[in-house]
Amino acid sequence: MKNSRGKFLASLALVCAVGLSGCGGSDDSSSEPVAASTSSSSSTTSGPSAKTSSSSSSGSRSASSPASKKAAATSAAAPRASGTQTPNGKSVGVPRAAAVRISIPSIGLNNAITPGGLNNGVLNPPGGVIQQFTGYGRVKPGMPGIAVLAGHVTLNGPDIFYSLHRTPVGGKVTISYADGTHKDFVVTNKASVGKTALQNDMRVWGGSSTPVVALVTCDADSQWVNAQHRSNNYVVWAKPV
Repeated sequence: MKNSRGKFLASLALVCAVGLSGCGGSDDSSSEPVAASTSSSSSTTSGPSAKTSSSSSSGSRSASSPASKKAAATSAAAPRASGTQTPNGKSVGVPRAAAVRISIPSIGLNNAITPGGLNNGVLNPPGGVIQQFTGYGRVKPGMPGIAVLAGHVTLNGPDIFYSLHRTPVGGKVTISYADGTHKDFVVTNKASVGKTALQNDMRVWGGSSTPVVALVTCDADSQWVNAQHRSNNYVVWAKPV
């Protein structure tokens, strides 16, 4: 059991420590994911070193680096909703079909969900993709447990979760399924979490007797680490209405 847990934490270090490393990246190769040492899995962090965000942070995506300045300059080109349609199917309790779409009206997001695991050892979805992470016992959105949906803030320019930090607590999130049904959620919390702390954050990697959706991206207002990636992730949690 001990060895199994060690392997799990070592793998999780790869997911969290450098995962989404392209967020805030520029056009050059520095935006590519970098191999992480599994030694970080031995962290003795007792809990998340998270700072709860407030609405005052929603107006800035820091221009403290050339890449950030570029992102700010091109914010008008940030991905927008690929339609503003509302779900036509009935609302369900526990979904049976695969999750295929997410809508967050408060930030004009309405995009497909793509299932996937690790990419070269890290949680690093392609640009323009909202990825449902399928590893480590994560459930599909709407099932009892914690579902993880990941995407970038910036990757060679503004990306799919560029405006995620503006999602208000109390805001609506709708997940649509392949059988035409949907499930509504409400945002209950959002926070900037250090990537090392996120490795042990049970709000993302733990269990839950009720459905929870954790939307994970990089915090573009956090510091750069070796000019490669941001020091923090940004997480938005939602629970069923």
